Amino acid sequence: MRFETWRPLVICAFIGAVIFSLCFHLEVLNPTNVHWLLQFDWGASFVGWEAYRHDVWRLPLGAERLVDWPAGDNIVFTDSLPALAFLFKILSPVLPDPFQYVGLWFFASLVLQVNFGYRLSRKAGLDDPESFIAGCLIGLTPFFLARLYHNTLFCHWMILWALEIYGFEREARRRNFGFGLLLVLTSLTNFYLTFMVGGVFAADVVRTRLRRRKAGPAVGATQESEATIVAPLIIAMGLVGYFGARQSAAGGYGVYVAEALAWINPQTSQNSRFLPAIPVTTGAYEGFQYLGFGVICLVLLGLGLRLRRLFDRAPSLSSDGTGFDGAIYLAPVMVAFWAFAMSDKIHLGSHLLIDLHYGSLLGPITAMLRSTGRFMWPVSYALILASLLALAKMPRRWIKPALVAALVLQIADLSVFMPEQRKFTSVAAAPAVFHRIRSPEWDRLIKAAKVVDFQPSDPQTTLDLFWELAFRATKLGVPLTTMYSARVSPAQFAFQKADEADVRMGRLASDRLYVLADGCAPFPMMTAYRLDGVMIVPPAGADVSDLSLSPVRSPAVRLGEALAISKPENRCLLGSGWNAPQGASVSSDGAEASLYMPIPAGETGPLMLSVRIRGLSGGAFRMEATSGGEVLAPRKGQGPDTAAFLIPPGRIKGQTVLPIALRSTTVPSGPAKAPNGPVFQLVDATLVRLSGAQ
Repeated sequence: MRFETWRPLVICAFIGAVIFSLCFHLEVLNPTNVHWLLQFDWGASFVGWEAYRHDVWRLPLGAERLVDWPAGDNIVFTDSLPALAFLFKILSPVLPDPFQYVGLWFFASLVLQVNFGYRLSRKAGLDDPESFIAGCLIGLTPFFLARLYHNTLFCHWMILWALEIYGFEREARRRNFGFGLLLVLTSLTNFYLTFMVGGVFAADVVRTRLRRRKAGPAVGATQESEATIVAPLIIAMGLVGYFGARQSAAGGYGVYVAEALAWINPQTSQNSRFLPAIPVTTGAYEGFQYLGFGVICLVLLGLGLRLRRLFDRAPSLSSDGTGFDGAIYLAPVMVAFWAFAMSDKIHLGSHLLIDLHYGSLLGPITAMLRSTGRFMWPVSYALILASLLALAKMPRRWIKPALVAALVLQIADLSVFMPEQRKFTSVAAAPAVFHRIRSPEWDRLIKAAKVVDFQPSDPQTTLDLFWELAFRATKLGVPLTTMYSARVSPAQFAFQKADEADVRMGRLASDRLYVLADGCAPFPMMTAYRLDGVMIVPPAGADVSDLSLSPVRSPAVRLGEALAISKPENRCLLGSGWNAPQGASVSSDGAEASLYMPIPAGETGPLMLSVRIRGLSGGAFRMEATSGGEVLAPRKGQGPDTAAFLIPPGRIKGQTVLPIALRSTTVPSGPAKAPNGPVFQLVDATLVRLSGAQ
């Protein structure tokens, strides 16, 4: 192969390596250095890979059962880069243990980002040196580099490739093959990218159909080619395990959005040296779309050059291959992406301009794709490409100075941003692997267990602890009952809810190691200990006599004593349906929430539960309470913010903990009408003994 053939890739690799060294610690390229991955969303990707590697092969091919035991999970939903996970699982016997491929993926993706930026620029009409500068600019776009915390989305080169196929590939067979390959590849990376590439492919289908209809032949050949493109995608998704029943993500549409100033808004002062940060709403980080000052100037120049041709038709593919073919068909897709990214709540910075209230009409789409702000990415790259096409029409002597000036401005603007990005991976240089659970005694306890039961089942608030524990367990081939996953199967969701209730009520399996991350010990107190400050219940029969464990004392429970939520030890009363406690109270997340009330030994009842509780909507407020499906009779409370309920002896007999569900009857009930967000606040709860006559 001649040097001229692979010279562009070598130069792009060099440019990508320079950018990589500025934004990543080079130690991430060491495939045996894994401890830097035990943080952020990287933990899900790495632990998902570890579980997959140490499990047997299953069907579908992405299935794994060492996390989210007993139903299992899938590497698609742990963001473990299925394409690479398949390859390295095959090679696992000859690979070191542990082994990670995320660092290499980051490096390859950055090189490919620069390379496809170069290729697009070259086909847009720029010469070689100009295209390398443009490729460097595209590799330095902040909205791309900022995705390093989510490795499966650090591959915008797939979007660039889709634009290249659509706009510059003339031969139909090659274009169809390119789209087919890219759709399969994105489905084995991240499904958001599949939708983005699918949108570009849809524009190609429309273009092909309309042009063939005008030319006269029947469209049967087109339909056949579409089927051959989509079929491999469906097969790949089926084989890897996309189509199993999964819980949809809860809410989020209209939260994880882009806003109207996204292209020029760095959001924080660390993202730009030149432009001020404009506050945005919570969740709008997903719509972070800052182009960088140099690229902004380049886009403005391109728009200025195109202004006089504003009402002209889009240029068709020219004989020299430098025109972009079919912009008029791609434009509606980009407008649709832009509108979806903005959602039905249009923001200017943090200010809501208009709420169109159409989110509920999109149903399953918003459940699958709730982080809508990401759909600005293809729009941004189409905007940059349009600017490059306009720039190529400038007098030759001005193109290179304009690109160099843009690059200098971009680097200067990101001179604070890039070191900040590098800090994310600086932990890779630290010698310690574990920071939360350092004791080697953890491995001994895990080996003694059949299952590691992590509580609470949603590890999101204690991810630093969970990642380290999950790494230890999966490496030893011991399953865990939970996982920080994009989707959970209904069977696993039901198991976790029942398991949480069992743990809180003291019904523990003898062969499990319980790790109680929230510090809420079962009642009555089992033989619980602390190791590295973490509360655990070892499996029955495990020899812990020579381990450095600290016993945990049983909490005292007294009738008539108000259990205030302001005290951390009483927050273990809270079951599901609550937000994080704030000060002296805790608010519900909806119309219903649960408590676990300890029953002192020997109590036969009847008892009265008294709760200080208030509604948040104003006006009259009514509550009802149930336990085990039985409605508890209401009693007269001792104040305007007090609700009381009778607990009959039959509900108490044989119980050490009583699960109680509190529900507001002031609001409509039912799945379609149940409100989201806080409905009532709880301050404290008290159990009082009643006389038999009462």
